[in-house]
Order: sequence, then C-alpha cells, then structure tokens
Amino acid sequence: MATLGVAEEEKARAKSPRMERLPQPPPLPAKALEQLKGAFSSIDSNGDGRVDVGELHIALKKAGFHFPKRVIRRMLNYHLHQADELSNVEKGINFDQFASLSAFLEMMKKTFKTLDGDGNGCIDDKELGSGLIDLGLPIKGRDIRLLMAIVDADNNGTVEFEEFVDLAFYLIYFRLIAQTFSSTKVENLAPADLQDACSCAGVDITLEKATTFIDNHKGRPLSFQDMMGVFLIAQKDEIRAKHATEQSI
Repeated sequence: MATLGVAEEEKARAKSPRMERLPQPPPLPAKALEQLKGAFSSIDSNGDGRVDVGELHIALKKAGFHFPKRVIRRMLNYHLHQADELSNVEKGINFDQFASLSAFLEMMKKTFKTLDGDGNGCIDDKELGSGLIDLGLPIKGRDIRLLMAIVDADNNGTVEFEEFVDLAFYLIYFRLIAQTFSSTKVENLAPADLQDACSCAGVDITLEKATTFIDNHKGRPLSFQDMMGVFLIAQKDEIRAKHATEQSI
C-alpha cells in the first residue's frame, strides 16, 4: 500500500486535532489486581492463561453486567487488536488484557453514573453525546440519534449502561481502525481489508458497499468520521427497518 509523505502526513494529523489518545482508566491498586487474579483463575476453566467469550460472558454476568456475547466478542477483539494478537481471537485475552478491560468497565460505570443525573438507569441522546465527548469521541447530534436506534435493544428511546458500553466499543474500535490506516489514502485500501477490519469491530459490510465507500472517499487518509460513515452505511437497512416498525405502532 502507498503511504503519505512525512509533510503530507503531518498536515493530515494537524487537520484531525481530536485524534488524541483515548482517556485511560487509572491503574488498579495492588489489592484490586490480586482480587482480579483470583477471579481470572476461577474463570480460566482450562488453565491456558486466557479467557474466551464464553468464560468472560459468565464472569461478567456474575459481576452484574448483562452484555450479549456479540458485545463481549467486540471487547475481546479490541484488546487483541491493540496488542496485535488477533490470531488469538478464539483463545481469548490474557490476564493483563482482562485487567485492562475490567478497569475500563469501571471507568465506564463512573461515566454513566455521572451522566445519569436522576439515577433512573438510562440516558437520553444529549447525555449520550456529552458522555461520548468525555471519551474523546465527538459525534454530531443527528448521528447520535441514528446510533441510538442501532444499540437501543429494548427500543425505549433511551440508552442503558450495557447499550452505552456497546456503542462506546463500536466507536472506540472504529477509532483504532482509523488510526491503523491513518497513513494510507482511502483509494489504496482493498475493499476486503476494510470489510475484515469492520468485521472485527462487529460490523458486517458487503464488498460492494466497501468498494462504493472507497470510490466516494478518494484523496485523503481514512479518518474516524469516515469510519462513522462506513458504520452508518452498513447499518442503513437496520436503521430503516427500526424506524418503519416504530411508525407502524
């Protein structure tokens, strides 16, 4: 793949000032790490030093988190992608990645609690937008409403904690993909590579749609906003179906 020259790459970065590193959860205290090690050992049923989707699903449920397995798979893929270990996707994450995920979920709980001012366990689109900005993920108002339509599993017009984490991991993963391809012009991306990257993030996009997207975004590096566009293109049919159902009720 062709890459940008140094000067051109610096210009591209200058035009994307919000691509700074995502907020990181504070380091876990030693006592909490010891407790996590015990929890990790108890759910690592085969003792291979890794926990897979099924094992993590059971552990998170016991801890009071009710995530669908597809969301847990995205969480694992994200941490494995960061460590360049996607080849271990079936084996799962190691202890350090498990500890990082645990710390991140705790940070997300605090963020959600702050946003949920009345303590009713759900947030609206304005509160969601504020929370995403705090996570370094600035999203336009109209896009927030579209995203809510996708993750709002119970279709009640608000977002609960698990849905908030679901959406955040979608967007955080898109940001990671954009950073991975940040030195490559869109037209130099292979449609299959874009399709594979989206699949790891839990988004199914056809080769036809990936090709159309690349054709319509030539001449610049892939950005986070571009990845948002890919996501909305891929989910367009689902969004329309949900809106049609809401209007028929």
